[in-house]
Amino acid sequence: MKKFAGISAAAAAALMAVSAPAFAQTASTTADKATGEAQSKIEVGMLRCDLTGKSNYVVLSKSEYACTLESENEAEDAVYVAKIDKIGVDLNLTEQQKLYWAVMSSTDKFTTDMMDGEYVGVSADAALGLGAGVKVLVGGESDRISLQPVSANTSAGIGVAAGLENMELRRVTE
Repeated sequence: MKKFAGISAAAAAALMAVSAPAFAQTASTTADKATGEAQSKIEVGMLRCDLTGKSNYVVLSKSEYACTLESENEAEDAVYVAKIDKIGVDLNLTEQQKLYWAVMSSTDKFTTDMMDGEYVGVSADAALGLGAGVKVLVGGESDRISLQPVSANTSAGIGVAAGLENMELRRVTE
């Protein structure tokens, strides 16, 4: 949890409440950090992830996923491992979970290696048998990648969760 280490659960909840509208915005432009000018976002593909392991400590949870990037250019498809740490309230007993994100890049010179890195954002989930949730994350190389939920993620289990998330995404090389 390198990007939000040291944040208390109460501070995380307050930060999430304040920052959720900004992260949840799905507009196609963002501001360039250096110039402040609007930058277009280019959709480069779909990231699909399957839960492979999870530990839950109520205010802190850790999940691992096997992910596949299905890019707009099929030659750029890639496989990743994702580790997500969540700080906030997590009362989920999730047996299985699938995440789906539209991958947006702030550069038209996208490569699959740009996906490697840390992402930070907010999430909310609920389940009673079948469940759903939303996770919005920004990161990757130079924070040029945003992961926008295409539809709610799907899960099987029982519970509710909301919090700040930090995801480490690493490409699996052959």
